[in-house]
Amino acid sequence: MKRRKKRKASGNLWISFGLILILIGGILCASNIYEGIEVNQLDQEILSEILNEIDDRKDSEESSKTSGENDDSMEDVFNPEAYPEMEMPVIMVRGRYYIGYISFPSLGINLPVQKNWSEEAFDISPCRYAGSLFTDDMVIAGHNFYSQLYQLKNCKAGQEVIFTDAEGNRYYYEVSGMEILDPSETENMITKNGWDLTVFTCTYGAGSRRTIRYQRPTQPG
Repeated sequence: MKRRKKRKASGNLWISFGLILILIGGILCASNIYEGIEVNQLDQEILSEILNEIDDRKDSEESSKTSGENDDSMEDVFNPEAYPEMEMPVIMVRGRYYIGYISFPSLGINLPVQKNWSEEAFDISPCRYAGSLFTDDMVIAGHNFYSQLYQLKNCKAGQEVIFTDAEGNRYYYEVSGMEILDPSETENMITKNGWDLTVFTCTYGAGSRRTIRYQRPTQPG
């Protein structure tokens, strides 16, 4: 009789422990979803400001051309093909520099991209982790919130991605490969090996890095 009571008490203890773990998991999941909603709202507000600034710059450029103020002799100075090592143009929004935004048409996602990675910046939006658009080796890192890069796991070979820089220039890419890398494989992440763009995020649990490699298509769009 005593053994049965002990077994019953032990069973109840394990059930209680399991319920506690489920509750903790539910709280963490809810917290992650709520944080993702907040971040998505902020990202879309920032994206709207970036789009407005790009439009203003285009209008200003058109106005300069119309009035004859544009100096053709300076055109090559701002040509990334002639000067690939030049700095990418930026837009300041709410005290932070953004190099443009990245679009995943097949996933219905558009996200602002900050100029440089830092832990603080990373909690706001995806960031340039390494490289440059102009040298075809840019690496972008972002959170795995559903509203950010969680859906990268659904990417398929050949799907289009577009990066629009701070001047409104569009760069077209296609998915060419997918990898799961260990967090320690930093060199492998940033080393150019035939890819023109890399985007990565954490897998569930943050144990690995889901990495998508892109190449420029022969014909854009």
